Amino acid sequence: MRSRFLIGWCIAAIAVFPNCSNLRAQKLSKDALSLTGTLVRVAAIKDQDKVVFKVQVSFQFRNNSDTPLLIFKPEGTRVESFVQKKVDFLETKSTLSSEQVVASSLLPWVNPYIGSDGFERFIGYLEKLNPSNSQFLVKIDPYGYYEFHDFFTIDKGYKLPEGFSKLPSKEWEDVPGIPIAEQSAFRVEYSLTVKNKTSNSELLKDLQRKWRSHGYLVLDDSGDFRVRSEPIVNK
Repeated sequence: MRSRFLIGWCIAAIAVFPNCSNLRAQKLSKDALSLTGTLVRVAAIKDQDKVVFKVQVSFQFRNNSDTPLLIFKPEGTRVESFVQKKVDFLETKSTLSSEQVVASSLLPWVNPYIGSDGFERFIGYLEKLNPSNSQFLVKIDPYGYYEFHDFFTIDKGYKLPEGFSKLPSKEWEDVPGIPIAEQSAFRVEYSLTVKNKTSNSELLKDLQRKWRSHGYLVLDDSGDFRVRSEPIVNK
């Protein structure tokens, strides 16, 4: 009798909440959301006495599941100040599946509010946020995608030909083949955590449950927003 009741309850639950099983499966899927990128341009610029490299990448987030997904918008709004970015340069073997990180550039979040705790204000906004009308979130429909461009100013991964850094920058800026890539590929990681920044370290998990009717907020096993791109070919 008990087993019949449980079976009947499960069937009824699936009928009323047809997407529940999908949401559960989505939580366990590692490839539900993918991030691919294409290198658009690399420019060498002088920052005072130091040469740095401005890297432009065209990205595409793709939803590979049958569940709407929510992600923090990585570009175009103030939220990007709180999304940390990391670029890992890879030494690959015969294929891109065999890789080793040889250099990393970390671009931490920057407080956009002078004279106040910007992260505290950001958390307060998140707690009141309406996912259906927010500049901070992107909703990606099942099997849909979201495209954007991003820029990274870094001091690793590239170099100028011998002696060029001593020349006036106007002599090597925008010259084809300059700068030179030191590794054949790189990955980009976007991450956002509230741990050690608020009394509720489970805030993002709470929001994930709260926003379920709008979509599934993509978090890793530790409850942080963290997405790594596929290897990007470094031309």
